[in-house]
Amino acid sequence: MKMALFALWCGVLRASTACAGTSVTDTPSDVTAKLSQVAAGVTVTQVTHVLSNWNTYGDIPAFSAQSGVMTFNSFGSRDTVSTAGVDGSNFQTISGSQQGTETYVTVDGRFVYYQGQNANQTADLYAVPIAQSGSCQQMRLSNLNWMPAPTPSTLVISTSGIDPATKKNVIAYSEGTVLHRVLEDGTLLPDVTLGDPENANVFHRIRLNPVFPNIVWYKRDQPLPNPDGVAEPEIWVVDLRSPNTVYSLTGTLAADHNAWSPDGRQIGYHDENGNWYVADVLNPDGTFKLNNGTFASSRIGPPAPFVSDANYCVWAPDGSVFLCTAGGASGGTPIFLMSLDGSKAKFLSATDTTGAVFDGIPKAAFLDMQHIIFASDRSGTPQVYTLSGFTTTFPPVAAPAISSGGVVTATGFGRFPAIAPGTWIEIYGANLASDARSWSGADFNGAQAPVSLDGTRVTVGGQDAFLDYISPVQLNAQVPSSVSTGTQQVTVTTAGGTSAAYNITVNAEAPGLAAPSLLNVGGKQYVAAIFPDGTHVLPPGAIAGVNAREAKPGDTIILFGIGFGPVTPPIAAGVIVQQTNSLALPLQILFAGIPAQVTYAGLAPGYIGLYQFNVVVPNVAASDAVPLTFVLGGGSGTQTLYTAVQN
Repeated sequence: MKMALFALWCGVLRASTACAGTSVTDTPSDVTAKLSQVAAGVTVTQVTHVLSNWNTYGDIPAFSAQSGVMTFNSFGSRDTVSTAGVDGSNFQTISGSQQGTETYVTVDGRFVYYQGQNANQTADLYAVPIAQSGSCQQMRLSNLNWMPAPTPSTLVISTSGIDPATKKNVIAYSEGTVLHRVLEDGTLLPDVTLGDPENANVFHRIRLNPVFPNIVWYKRDQPLPNPDGVAEPEIWVVDLRSPNTVYSLTGTLAADHNAWSPDGRQIGYHDENGNWYVADVLNPDGTFKLNNGTFASSRIGPPAPFVSDANYCVWAPDGSVFLCTAGGASGGTPIFLMSLDGSKAKFLSATDTTGAVFDGIPKAAFLDMQHIIFASDRSGTPQVYTLSGFTTTFPPVAAPAISSGGVVTATGFGRFPAIAPGTWIEIYGANLASDARSWSGADFNGAQAPVSLDGTRVTVGGQDAFLDYISPVQLNAQVPSSVSTGTQQVTVTTAGGTSAAYNITVNAEAPGLAAPSLLNVGGKQYVAAIFPDGTHVLPPGAIAGVNAREAKPGDTIILFGIGFGPVTPPIAAGVIVQQTNSLALPLQILFAGIPAQVTYAGLAPGYIGLYQFNVVVPNVAASDAVPLTFVLGGGSGTQTLYTAVQN
């Protein structure tokens, strides 16, 4: 009861300290029933109905806890900065006319700042002390007298931080290639020229770290002429105390729509395929967390039903969850929550935007932990909306379970009940993943395959396996190289927990040649063999639509396999093979019992865990069903296989 009263008193005090602007006649309305889909318990309020209004980007603070108001931009005969209560009440404008298209709240909630127009029609940085009682008064912070150009068409303004020397808000901004900084009282700090290789280009976006204001990430525009203000793909990170030492956040991965975490130690970003990543950027003391000059990033999600359809994601104010706006793949352009590990998603509401204008594209943001702001042009012009009544918890997820007999080597390579280091296995069961998909290039860290896909992980003998495919009922994984032989345990971990351990026998090798069931012709299982030109080695016409011919003695054909053991030089599991290599154990491949010459036997370059065998067909009797066997290190393979030879 005391806490409830305290919260009520705080709300009253908070609301009473907001400055007074020019009231706008408008009444918020409940539009929950008018949207195409809204989660149970969630209320959608249309805050604005007159003018055009939007809330800019999701990572830009739009709420002042001290004054209890949200901020947004209004456009009409006079473009202004506006505020309203979180319930949509008290809509008012607080700035002069012809303001810029983005409005920011300082990290301490005391100021709203934006690009403002001077009397001579030039532009500068302005602020309003929003948490101050009395009428709202504009303050001019910069003295650029800048005349907007085609690129950039507006000042590029950053989020704020607290200057450690003065304890005042510091804001970065630029009208070109040089970074300016100013304190909340108008005190200018030294300009900074940054040392990135694109520094002849104007800034596209700037974000000061909310905790360590000497750290900033930014993007540049493409070189002029660039009338549409298209950004370069790189994200740059720099400590302004060492402006010539600039780091690329994502390397060659094109990324955008970035956001700082509330603790200032991570940056989230999107790739061009609708995936959300998180990069570890800073240590707890604010120093860079580098590994050989790069930052470690992880693909987080989103999971089903929003796989590869996140357009804008941001952290909640308490850092407990992500808030995302979907892209075009999901009907109604919905807003959803995502768990920090990317394994869970919860639909909140459709926005029903048409996206006809940029201001109408939703970029949802938390106001506080009970309210979310977004813009939509569903009514024809962009307007501001809020969500309330939601929770940031997720429904429980069932724990994964591995079926009896549910761990085998890959079906198309023998499907053996015992496995080996480096081989590919299939895991069958229930609740093994939240969605179904294969790995993509975005899941790799350089040449290293992922050990987690959408929150699903597999261990063999306590070591992470490498995941190629996930679904609720089947996983495909590569066994780590260093797993010991003998009985080992396989586990699957998801958001629902960790499965009961499954005991499996691990042998030093578990060799199997590629022989998928598609190649079972007339009850005979043919080995998957191709000529160097890609033609299949099969009786002609054996399989409709497959280009095939028999091999002849002296022809070189190519076979593939898994589980054939270590190679020289050593190549670890989970790594794309970059070089030729050779099996550590001797290998014989026999056609009707006659040994063939093997000109290459090793892991296939460009693949992971796949062996390639280049074999010269020996002089054997012609037949469309020549038995093909192999012996590895003295042990014979157990598959019954055939191939086709014609003299």
